Amino acid sequence: MSDEVKVDAKEENGSTETESKPKVVDDEKQDLGPPNALEQKIIRQIEYYFGDTNLPRDKFLQDEMKIEDGWVSLATMTKFNRLKQLTTNHKIIATALRKSDSGLVQISKDSVFIRRNPEMPIPENTEERRNDFNDRSAYVKGFPLDASLDTLIAHFEKYAKIDTVYMRRDQDKKFKGSVFVTFANKEDCDKFLAEPETKYEDAVLIKKSKTQYFKERDEDKKQKKLEQI
Repeated sequence: MSDEVKVDAKEENGSTETESKPKVVDDEKQDLGPPNALEQKIIRQIEYYFGDTNLPRDKFLQDEMKIEDGWVSLATMTKFNRLKQLTTNHKIIATALRKSDSGLVQISKDSVFIRRNPEMPIPENTEERRNDFNDRSAYVKGFPLDASLDTLIAHFEKYAKIDTVYMRRDQDKKFKGSVFVTFANKEDCDKFLAEPETKYEDAVLIKKSKTQYFKERDEDKKQKKLEQI
């Protein structure tokens, strides 16, 4: 006989068959303690979805936000692959978000909907913003090909707060061993790049600014074209 306990989907996710539209933001302060390891991953993933890096270019999520004053149901959010891999339990997600201290994501009182805080408008995709993003980003190479995104994030978070880690992949979607990492601010990125030697396990990493990487790549392409003439 199995020891597995079956939980009704409605009870597990804290919702009913017909989800009512949220009207009230749950802004009541609760002392829930610090987030555990899973909750930290949930917070990081959802705040990435609604963050300055992803949201301006995420048309699907932007369209969902237009339906009901910015609110998006957790039923919709748990269809996103990265979040789905962590959990599809709405109660766990809502509890995790209530432990975040960033104020970026608001939760409805019924714990069914979330939205980006209206007091934190989505930044416009201007040249100044793109330059700022590039100035905070570094190219880093030398990771094992079987490295996971979670282990890479944990590695970079040892140095400073980061916004994103983008794993570079080949045409077959296999990890190439290099990433673009974007730090929360330029100073932390500069400090990381200035370190004389940075290792991942026993491997010494190759690192350079994102701007330098693309400059060198473009120069290399030009040189190869000249050699073919």
